[in-house]
Amino acid sequence: MIISNKHQFVFVAIPKTATHAIRFALRQHLDEKTDWEQVGLFVKKSLPFESLAKLGNGHIKCTEIQPFLEQNTWNNYFKFTIVRNPYDRFISYCFFMNREDITFKKYALERMKKIIVNKKVHQNLWFIPQYHFITDNNGELMVDFVGKYENLVNAHQHICTKIGIPSEQLPRINRSIHNNYAEYYDDELRQAVFEFYQPDFDLLGYGNEIS
Repeated sequence: MIISNKHQFVFVAIPKTATHAIRFALRQHLDEKTDWEQVGLFVKKSLPFESLAKLGNGHIKCTEIQPFLEQNTWNNYFKFTIVRNPYDRFISYCFFMNREDITFKKYALERMKKIIVNKKVHQNLWFIPQYHFITDNNGELMVDFVGKYENLVNAHQHICTKIGIPSEQLPRINRSIHNNYAEYYDDELRQAVFEFYQPDFDLLGYGNEIS
C-alpha cells in the first residue's frame, strides 16, 4: 500500500496484479517526509501505524487502513487498485509459489487441482479473492478506480492523470514464468476456480469463460 499526502492518493496493492510495477512507477514521485509506503519485497518500508507494520507485508486491505486515516483524508483522496482476471491470477499464483519446483510445470494441471481445494492455501494472502482488499463488510467497493491488469497501460495513464504525475513506461517486475493461462485449464479446474473466485468474477466484471 502507498498513501501519498503530497499527491492525495491511496494505492491498494492486491497480490499478483503487477503491484511492484505500479509501486516502482509511483515511488519516484513520493515525498520521503510526508508520503508512506508499506512493502516487504525489493525494499522494506512500513506505514506509521504499529499494528499494520506488524503485518509484515504491503497488501493492506481498505478495511484495515481506513480506521487509521482521518475521514476527510479517506473521503477526498483518490483511492485506486489494479485487479486481474481470476483465472489468470490463479495460474500466476501457482507458478510463482512453485517457481523453484522443477517438476511443477510437467504436472501443473494435477497439482493445481489439489491447490484449488486445499483449505490451508485458501488462507494465503496471495491466494484470497481480490474483493477482500477493496470492499467493506457489506460488499460495497471502497475505492474510486479499479484498473485492470489486462489493460494496464491505459489504467496506469488514467491514474497518473488523476494524481498529477507523468505517465512513464511500466517496468516488468516479479513476474511468474508461464504460458498463456488458458493453456493450463480443463473443465474441472475451470469450474473449481470459478466457484472459489465467483465473488471476484461478479464484482470485477470478468466472464466465466476462458478466452
